[in-house]
Amino acid sequence: MPLRSLLTALLLTLALSVALQADDAAPTDPYWSLIHDQAVLDDLKLSADQQKAWRDALDPLDLRCFPLRNRSAAEAEPGFAKAAAAARSQLTKILKAPQAQRLDQVIVRAQGPAALLRDDLAAKLKLTDKQRSDIRQAISDARQSRQKLESDLRAAKLETAAAEKQYTKINETERDAVNAALTSDQKQRLATLFARDFDLSKLGRTAFKAPQLIAATDSWVNAPAPSASDLTGRVLVVHFFAFGCSNCIHNYPTYREWQEKLAGKDVTFVGIHTPETPGEHNVETLKTKLKNERLTFLVLVDNDKANWNAWGNSMWPSVYILDRRGYMRAFWPGELRWQGATGDQQMLQTIDQLLAEK
Repeated sequence: MPLRSLLTALLLTLALSVALQADDAAPTDPYWSLIHDQAVLDDLKLSADQQKAWRDALDPLDLRCFPLRNRSAAEAEPGFAKAAAAARSQLTKILKAPQAQRLDQVIVRAQGPAALLRDDLAAKLKLTDKQRSDIRQAISDARQSRQKLESDLRAAKLETAAAEKQYTKINETERDAVNAALTSDQKQRLATLFARDFDLSKLGRTAFKAPQLIAATDSWVNAPAPSASDLTGRVLVVHFFAFGCSNCIHNYPTYREWQEKLAGKDVTFVGIHTPETPGEHNVETLKTKLKNERLTFLVLVDNDKANWNAWGNSMWPSVYILDRRGYMRAFWPGELRWQGATGDQQMLQTIDQLLAEK
């Protein structure tokens, strides 16, 4: 399994089991993630009218959720839950009964063993308190193991082949422990509640409607304010940075490479300079830094953090990749090459894939 695919699988599994920890800083509703995933939409076989209605329903909710990303859990969790509830209400009206049933089964399939912690499934399977306790412990143990594995992978402490073996072993141990807690009748009933034939490896192609950039005419440096055609119908690379941030500076070589490789292609590269310190509010110093570093891309001065907050950004640097329709298709927080990470390659691969899309 390629490194990117393994990381994606790990991150998806961790996100989908986030309900295990009520104090998690980034609450993620499995339903919310899956209804944005192209693999799920393909599986549901939505008609053209359904696809349009689907996006019309989700786009406003996406824009409402972006600013929640850098809020505290106390603020963000209710916001995401409210958005997910609104999505359920609207999408249920769009789907036909068989499609709605299939979506429910796909969600259970994607959640894996963690689905058994849901009250509705526990009731359908008539799980005892002892069974639920044993299952929770098995899932919690597996989650901790995956978190460590994901951390080791990002820090390049493991070879991909070795990590893949560990990932498979973690899943097998979790599955065996959960199966051991269930009776034969419960296993048979469970088999009817999830989409066994859904290919989990196809998950990860999510698309979230991204906020528009907030800028006055004089907010741009390195070039005049871009026209609408510069920001629509093109692949958009948006990255937040601050010129005094050492981690941001470590990304500069990658940005220079992208400037050359993406020149002449349907890509707009935009830096959003959000100051981290008082001195970074000086626009003239920013211009000098960009010139000295040979960074020629468009830069939006975000001294009042309007874009930082609209995007719910929380880390310097952070890179977002948007497709031609304005949907976020990839996101990388932190240095692209942190401790051997290959974020630069993964983001460039995504850009190439989006350029090839019609």
